[in-house]
Amino acid sequence: MKRFDNQHEAMFNKVLLDEVPMPIFYKDTQLIYRYCNKCFLEYFGLSMNEVIGHTVFDIAGKELADVYNESDEALMESKDDQYFQTKVVHQDGTAHDVMIHKTAVLDDDNNFLGIVGVITDITQQLMQTKRVEQIEKIKDFLLEVSNSILEQSSLEDVFGFILEKSISSIDNADFGCILTLDDDDVLKIVASVGYFEEEVQEFRLPLKDSFQWKRTNGNIKETIIIKDVQQYIKQSDRHKFLDNTQGNKVQSFISAPLFLEGKLFGFLNIDSQENSIFSSQDYEIVEYLRKQLIIALTNYKLYENMLYITEHDSLTGLNNRRFFENSLMKLITKSTRYNEHFFVVVLDLDNLKGVNDARGHLAGDELIRYFAKNIKKQLRASDILARTGGDEFIAIMLYGTEQHIINKMKRLEKYFIEHPLIIDAHAIVCSFSYGLACFPSEGTTYDELIGLADSRMYQFKKRLEK
Repeated sequence: MKRFDNQHEAMFNKVLLDEVPMPIFYKDTQLIYRYCNKCFLEYFGLSMNEVIGHTVFDIAGKELADVYNESDEALMESKDDQYFQTKVVHQDGTAHDVMIHKTAVLDDDNNFLGIVGVITDITQQLMQTKRVEQIEKIKDFLLEVSNSILEQSSLEDVFGFILEKSISSIDNADFGCILTLDDDDVLKIVASVGYFEEEVQEFRLPLKDSFQWKRTNGNIKETIIIKDVQQYIKQSDRHKFLDNTQGNKVQSFISAPLFLEGKLFGFLNIDSQENSIFSSQDYEIVEYLRKQLIIALTNYKLYENMLYITEHDSLTGLNNRRFFENSLMKLITKSTRYNEHFFVVVLDLDNLKGVNDARGHLAGDELIRYFAKNIKKQLRASDILARTGGDEFIAIMLYGTEQHIINKMKRLEKYFIEHPLIIDAHAIVCSFSYGLACFPSEGTTYDELIGLADSRMYQFKKRLEK
């Protein structure tokens, strides 16, 4: 606590104080400014005449002035030093975060003579701290994205999760969407927050009509900020934002392009109902987010390709044995619980060895593909068809009756007779044998169903050989 012999001695040496790079002020017993240094004037954008002889109510808005005045009165009462964080508003209207240290000036008799205050701007420090916190928050949710990929979430679920977390990471973000680009260069929304689902589903926009294309003249590379969306819309009747659930117009947005394998994949759009609200720090956060999302989406695609390879037959594109076994075990559990039935059908391509020996393995591969393609045409989208060996196939048919399946097989037999595979001017009839088993009437376990269907397939094959 500083003490002075009299009020005049409370005034610091002006030359010395003007060299201090922090705003300093002195108020008298009436809380009227009697001194401020050069830095104080420059910091607030005020002149000496606008400060000296005035109170805080003359140079600050009422809401903040009430806060400052209340703290001054408390200091007059307690005569203890004050340290507190608050906001100040410059003459240009910009708000800054500050730490204020105020000390009561007392005479030798401990009488209150005034207040000396020092202001330290901490705006940048807080912004940096906040930015670090945002980055850490983004890292956490990107880890969650990676986990959701490993848990085999759908791409739509991943998009929705990414968008929700992105909006929560950006101050003043109210709505948003992720758009993807189709083969015709038309954008559609695949995830949204704050927009009506029906309008989202119907939304289609040619890339060349988008804000992003217009702003960059088609040279889309980096994140852009559009601060006055409504003014931008007025300049072209092609632009229109969807109605949002809050009923407010979008005034500004950040749009981050997403690239996969060097090609534009889509956009992450973060929207706000306030004009010119997004800062350079928001831009940096979204740019960081964009680059990390591209990595996450690339990893998703790689994982998706890897998963496809592990679950599909490379020759036919059908599911493989591993996928079929997992699917059948899950279906047995589900059908047991809900008292449902289904059929397992084992199919075997006849005389594949003879074709391989006579025409070569390439001809045999072509026969396998031809058979697989036409079998698949006979099945519903909900049915499962897998190639489990060289000439072996298994299907799960979820609906219908045994006779219904037999009729399908007869139609296939007739089709293959009428449409033989032509290789090197030679016609090859794609004949096959099959057997089926019904869950639960003929088996309730994997081994029972496959065993019975396989046995019936060999019985069918023997009848054909006779």
